[in-house]
Amino acid sequence: GTQYIMKSIGHTSITDIKFSTLIGIHPWEQDTPQTLHVDLMYATDVESIAKTDSLEEAIDYERVVTCILNFVKNHRFKLIESLAHGIVTQLESELNLTGINLVLHKPGA
Repeated sequence: GTQYIMKSIGHTSITDIKFSTLIGIHPWEQDTPQTLHVDLMYATDVESIAKTDSLEEAIDYERVVTCILNFVKNHRFKLIESLAHGIVTQLESELNLTGINLVLHKPGA
């Protein structure tokens, strides 16, 4: 017969990650850093993590935030959509995150 292994997939959220960057299409936006906020949710294998209760099975939040901040520091975009896509792509490749839902806030926009 066929055996199915079910994993308990949950989601981890990290909200209100703040950083300043140059972003925007207007000339003043290219000279004046703006503070943006990121809310992030990603898939988590809660069953594996719960079995060991160990950070080695989980994704360290500090690594996630550091990945985002390093990406933003080393890249420039005019559009927040491009920045959001770049952050997601970086999280997927560097930390193997899946099921990413990212909301990028640009206050005052």
